Amino acid sequence: MNIMKTRFMLPLFAASISSLPLAAGADEADTHPRIDSELTFTFRVTSEGEETNPAERRVSRFEISRVGVREVMALLETMLPGPEGEVAAPAEFPAGSRLLAASNGEVWVVDRAKNPILNVSAYITFSIDRPTGVESINSDKGRGQFQSTTLAPGNLFISIAGMIPAGEVSEALAGNHINVSGQLNDRYSSRTNLRTGRQTQTQSIRGNVTGDGADEGGFGSFSGNVRLNGRLTTEGL
Repeated sequence: MNIMKTRFMLPLFAASISSLPLAAGADEADTHPRIDSELTFTFRVTSEGEETNPAERRVSRFEISRVGVREVMALLETMLPGPEGEVAAPAEFPAGSRLLAASNGEVWVVDRAKNPILNVSAYITFSIDRPTGVESINSDKGRGQFQSTTLAPGNLFISIAGMIPAGEVSEALAGNHINVSGQLNDRYSSRTNLRTGRQTQTQSIRGNVTGDGADEGGFGSFSGNVRLNGRLTTEGL
């Protein structure tokens, strides 16, 4: 696997990223984070190594590498859009930039203050299938408190091939991806001040995942963990 050694340029589309969507309401699809949450992950990648002395004695060993948010962010580093969508000079994301899974299902690169930089939903998707999971709820309306724990299957898909400029995707690169799934633990809570209406919501989604990936025509087995953490405070009327 050469993910850690390869830097691709991301194709750009003119788009407005002036603000992120608000937290999802009750009618939103129940497969997204309930509130905007930082997305992190770490994977251990096992792939086939190169053979040595194939003519005399065939020796092939596994190669072990690591892929995390830092490596994927390096792939996403791009030419930021200039005026009217034109491509500006090459630039890197500001220090402290991170991935954010929004409550409407989109995935963004945001800066340290969570200001949006780039919508990368075409290349990274996250979902948790709560309707097929099991849930424990503790609700106290008299105190304005709600807590739930949901165990449900989740999936993270990263399209590496999609990060390569149009016209440069060879047949060997066309299937480049990371696709991992697993049982996730989704903890959500909300506390509302019944006097002022001020509400604080927190969410923590985490779990171990496994799956497969491909880079430059080579395949690997992925295992690791996915974590989402979010907090949202809204003032009352």
